Amino acid sequence: MNQSSVSSTSTNWSFRPSALALQSTADIYTIPPFHSRQRLEECYEEDNRRAINEGIKILSPPNGDKSNNRIRTLQWNINSGYHIMNSAKNDVDIQTGIVNTIRDTNADFIVLNEYVDVLDADLHRLGYHNITMGTVDFPTVVATRLHIIQQKEIILSYDRSAILTEVLVEEGGDNDKRRTNESVWIIGTHINFQSGKQRNIEMQILMKEIDKMNIINDDKPCCLLGDLNQQRSRDYSSEEWARITGGMKYRNATEDDGVANMLMSRGFVCCWDTTLPSVECDMEDEATSNAAEEKMRKKDSIVNVNWDTAYAPATHWSGTIVDYSYGLNISPLYASIGPDNWSDHRLTVVDWTW
Repeated sequence: MNQSSVSSTSTNWSFRPSALALQSTADIYTIPPFHSRQRLEECYEEDNRRAINEGIKILSPPNGDKSNNRIRTLQWNINSGYHIMNSAKNDVDIQTGIVNTIRDTNADFIVLNEYVDVLDADLHRLGYHNITMGTVDFPTVVATRLHIIQQKEIILSYDRSAILTEVLVEEGGDNDKRRTNESVWIIGTHINFQSGKQRNIEMQILMKEIDKMNIINDDKPCCLLGDLNQQRSRDYSSEEWARITGGMKYRNATEDDGVANMLMSRGFVCCWDTTLPSVECDMEDEATSNAAEEKMRKKDSIVNVNWDTAYAPATHWSGTIVDYSYGLNISPLYASIGPDNWSDHRLTVVDWTW
C-alpha cells in the first residue's frame, strides 16, 4: 500500500514495534510488572536507535510548498524524568534534544505534556511567545507563534485540564493561498493514566464545555491533541491487539474507556484514520473487526504519512499508541510520528487544511 506520496526514499517507518513482534516463551505484556516495563523500555530504545539509523524523517510539503497547509501542529509528551531510564543521558542533553527537535518540526502550534518550565526561555527563543501552562497539578502546556484570539482552561479533575485556544491564521506571501483572518480552535489535553472510568469522565467534561462554547455547531476548524492514555484496537493487527489486551487483563486495565467513541460521535477524526476510505461498517464501534480494518488498509490512503506499514508506529514506550491528534471540520494533509530519542513518548506532527 502506498501510504506516502511525499517521499520515495527510505525515510519512512518500515517496521512494527519490536515489543509487539517479540517472540518469547513468556509474553512481554504479562510477565511481572517490573521486568515487563524494563523489557518494553529496552524494545522502545532499540526501535528508536533503528529509526534514527534508518533516517526516518518528519514529512514536509514538497519543495516547502505551504499553499494548502493552513497550520502545522506538534503534540508531544516530553516526560522530564526519562533520563532515569537511561543513564547515558543527563538533564542538559535531554533539554537540548527536546528543544532542537521542537525547532526542527517548525510547528505553528505545540502541545507539550509533562512539561518542565525550564523550557520557557528556549521556546521564546524559537519564536513561541505565547506560552500557557495549565494550573492543575499535572499541567499541559500549549505554545504558539500565532496570534491568540481567545483562550480558556477547562479543569477536568484535580490534576488534569485542557487548554482551548482560538488562533488567527493570517495571510502569508504571494504564493501562500491561506485565507486572511481565519481562525482555528486547538485543544491541548492529557487525561488520566490509571482509570478508564476517570478518562471517560474527564472527556465528558471537556465535550460539555466545547458544546457550551458552541465550537462544534459553529463549524470552526478544531484540533484536539494530547496524550489520551488509551489504545484503540483499530491501530493494530489482530495478533498485536491480542497481545496488548492480554496485558490489559493481566493488569486489570480498561480495554476501552469509550473516549475514542465519544470523540467520533462528535465528528472528530483521528489524523491517520483518514487514510481509510469509508466502508459498510460501524466505524464508531471499537469492536469493528480487525479483518474489516485490514481490508480497508489495502486501498490507497488519503493523508500522507511517514510509515509504510499497515498501522501507525507506536508513540509510547510500551510499543503502543496513546498520543492522538483529532480534527473536526479540518483535514490532515501530512501526519508524521517522529523517531524520538528524548522522551518515553514520540511526537506527532500534523499539517492541517480546511
